[in-house]
Amino acid sequence: MSETTRPYPVEIFETTIRDGSYAIDFQFTLEDITLLCTVLERIGFKYIEVGHGFGLNAASVKGASAATDEEYLGAAAAALKQAKFGTFFIPGIGQKEHLKRARLDFGMNFVRIGQDADRIEKTIDYIEYAKDLGYEVMSNFMKSYLIPPAEMAAKARRLREHGTDAVYVVDSAGGMLPEEVGAYVRAVAEETDVRIGFHGHNNLELAVANSLAAYQNGCTLIDCSLGGLGRSAGNTRSELLIPIFRRLGVKLDYDYLGLLKALETYVDPLLRRRFIGPVHIVSGFSRVHSGLMEPFRRFSGQYKIDVKELLYAFGETFKTTASDEVLEPLARQIAAAVRSEEAEEAALENALVRVSRQKADASSIRNTFVAMEELMKAVNSLAKKVNLPVAALINISPTPLGEEYFTADYLYHDNHFIVVRVMFSSMEQFKTAAERNLWKFDVFVFEGLPWRIRKDLGGALPELLGDRIVLFTSRRMINYHYLFSTIYSLGMEIEADSLLFCGGSWRWLSQYFPRELAHLKCWYAGPEVGAAFEPSSPTVQMIHVDINSGLCPDAPGFDLTVLLSTLDRQELETVIGCMNPGGVIIDCVKQGREYGAAIEQSGLRLVELDLWKAISGELINLLWTVSKGMEPADEEV
Repeated sequence: MSETTRPYPVEIFETTIRDGSYAIDFQFTLEDITLLCTVLERIGFKYIEVGHGFGLNAASVKGASAATDEEYLGAAAAALKQAKFGTFFIPGIGQKEHLKRARLDFGMNFVRIGQDADRIEKTIDYIEYAKDLGYEVMSNFMKSYLIPPAEMAAKARRLREHGTDAVYVVDSAGGMLPEEVGAYVRAVAEETDVRIGFHGHNNLELAVANSLAAYQNGCTLIDCSLGGLGRSAGNTRSELLIPIFRRLGVKLDYDYLGLLKALETYVDPLLRRRFIGPVHIVSGFSRVHSGLMEPFRRFSGQYKIDVKELLYAFGETFKTTASDEVLEPLARQIAAAVRSEEAEEAALENALVRVSRQKADASSIRNTFVAMEELMKAVNSLAKKVNLPVAALINISPTPLGEEYFTADYLYHDNHFIVVRVMFSSMEQFKTAAERNLWKFDVFVFEGLPWRIRKDLGGALPELLGDRIVLFTSRRMINYHYLFSTIYSLGMEIEADSLLFCGGSWRWLSQYFPRELAHLKCWYAGPEVGAAFEPSSPTVQMIHVDINSGLCPDAPGFDLTVLLSTLDRQELETVIGCMNPGGVIIDCVKQGREYGAAIEQSGLRLVELDLWKAISGELINLLWTVSKGMEPADEEV
């Protein structure tokens, strides 16, 4: 055990692999296990838990993992030289034969046998069997809060009498308070000499505080994981608890800098897309384990309420069992309540994460550097709030008459970028703006840049833009690729045979129409065209029709319709009347906001498509290409 200035030792029980597997859908590979076991042992951890999150044999009951129990155990046994390794075990999911094979075939050192606290006696037979096999046995009182501290203490004494080496206070839902954890640990410590452990979850951000309370009341085993990687809101974070112990004067023999390096190198990439949100927090308050959410989701769906409302209402009852008899009346009561306050909030825009309409209106900042500075100030403020890079679409398009102009406007932001557009009528204006340092963009994307202007830029870009990222692309190409990919996907889904375009450019539809859609019969309701339809595939034909004449009498019912121009009500009714049952309308002009209900009442499906948003995906692809030191493919240039 580690030395300590306290009267009792403390050990960090490492559960990154086992509990952390929940966070990645049990997809740790054999190579991952070998690597992590080696790294964790080098850091100094003495107990390393491996395997499926639900324990032995869980892959056949709770969801497949990337490898079998035997493969995981074999990898751990081969990688570890001094540290003990073991698994979780829930009677009913695992059987005695699994315990036997793990011990005899792989030399597994310990097993943690878990059961809900109010049914923990059901594990006694397995405790005795595991002890006979030579295991160090730990008993996890899952959902310890189901019973009072005194009852847990009595049960702990009984399990100790049957051979368990340690008992765990377990905050399964992450909703216990430090005083409660301390009371449970203290009660057990006063009742029996069994070693005490604590397993916490972080739904209320109290995992570290609860771990300290457990230690201060007699706990000598504390579960942690790198980065808190674990089920639901995660576990106690090793990188936080260890330095806090050092501050308390507790000596722990771990390579802390090595731990931080392992966190940054191996675990941070797994944490980047994890989101700890309101549902995790409210479930912590209500003490609802993430595995017991089904009835909450069922009733919230049935009564069309927010699942968080039902969770919170259940938490207010201070009940421990979420039965249908308890939940349905709560759901019914919430659904019947008057929510005027909520309706008012729904009517408000999220003013915290937007650029004001005045500053985002291109017409209000035309031909003025001062207004552009105001827009950039607003955009940079938004970038700091939402922690996103700013990508600017730069368009330099001289007018035939030589008119001087430039416009700048905010387009949108998503989970990846804030996107703005700046249009110049000349290279001189672009250079002037650059020299005045009017912008603080992270990525410059020159769209549809004529080759002559590209040559004029020459070597000036590094001087004008410094080390900022510069890309070149065609927004028109991006938009049409996005549109046709959507048509292809939806067409395959509904087995479409016919397609109608309402508006848009006959020329560009012809140029970008892909071979993969050659099986569709196509119609075009738009302006008169003077050129033949010349797609990339000569087998594709598109027939021009007049929407004001009731479309074409020879046209069949349409399976897919794409709105590329705004229609008035009469025109839209004409289109709807020509659609086949179950057809799909792809709305690229936001008509669904006004006519969405009418479209869906006709038995049609409405899909809104924002062609601007295609830019983000293209930027991600191009940035990845640049980061790999590769030239973009010809079609991306």
